[in-house]
Amino acid sequence: MNLFNHIRTLTTRVQSPKTTILLIHNGQPKSLYYAKNFLTSQLNENQNIPSFISKSLIDNTLKYNQNVLQCMTDYTNSIDMTEYLSNITKELQNKLTQTSPYGAPYKIDYSFSVPISDIDYSIESKLMNILTKDGTQRFIVFPLHPVYDKKTNDFFKNKVNKFLEEHTEIIDYENTNFRVAKNYPVSFDYSFINEWFRESFIQKYWIKRLENLFNESENKPDMILFTIPNINIPGNEKDVESFKENYKSICSNIIRELGFPSPFRVTYYDQWFSMIPTLFSKDNLVSTIKEHKKKGKEFIVIVPLLDLIPSFDTITTLPRIASNKNVKYLSPSGTTNILIENFRNIIEKELLE
Repeated sequence: MNLFNHIRTLTTRVQSPKTTILLIHNGQPKSLYYAKNFLTSQLNENQNIPSFISKSLIDNTLKYNQNVLQCMTDYTNSIDMTEYLSNITKELQNKLTQTSPYGAPYKIDYSFSVPISDIDYSIESKLMNILTKDGTQRFIVFPLHPVYDKKTNDFFKNKVNKFLEEHTEIIDYENTNFRVAKNYPVSFDYSFINEWFRESFIQKYWIKRLENLFNESENKPDMILFTIPNINIPGNEKDVESFKENYKSICSNIIRELGFPSPFRVTYYDQWFSMIPTLFSKDNLVSTIKEHKKKGKEFIVIVPLLDLIPSFDTITTLPRIASNKNVKYLSPSGTTNILIENFRNIIEKELLE
């Protein structure tokens, strides 16, 4: 008897996700080579400067930009962004499966807007995987930058929308933004989380950190400088002013809840990839530190309000700025579990809308 006649071949098919969530980050290059490519792409795509001009500008600028060079040197001290986001996506997927089974099975992935290594993490490749390989019923894009800025979330949204316009057709835009792929048997409801900087967990985190600082320090801070990256808000002057008011309101709430009266200022800093410094702006972090040191402030604390995700700025840029005497940088720490829990909350709210 032929035994092979009695062997039954079993095949399994991986279940398509019901809900796909794509986390998008600007990226953190892994070497000076990729940093040059990153900076060139920033000028080319965000400011419409031709590639050959962008490359020449970056090559010349990097000869004098000590901060970028120091970021590359300090890279071994920073968290590898791919490892960090792999952990975030895994834990977030597990939590959503437990607390929101109505959206399961989930698939959570991450992407970078520009190349950071020889591995393809592009937004386009992740979107193409959904159409050609994974499928989904619900697709949510979650930018890891908390503010809807032209350099980040607005840029990401335009990239996603451009791809979807080319490869899908929209049905019932006013109610669901339901997308049907043109050449693949895939359809899904799509949404984009514009920003999350007003979420209360950010305030609660810094209230606790500042309370600990006040309780543990013999000398109390006589000036708190809240700071966020320089931003470029889409829209008109009213939109920009509205954001500034929201920013100041968040900082005021933190100080009010502290129970330790302290003067404060809201400031902005130039990120590691900034090619044009804003040192002469009245709200620039470096200029503000100099101003208050001249006024006799003896213990200035820098609070990076929105920098809860590790980056070159939290590892290098801001500590370099805080290297002045009598200046303390309140480095964000222990934020991973806080982010996972609150990202889960934000996504659950989006699923129910």
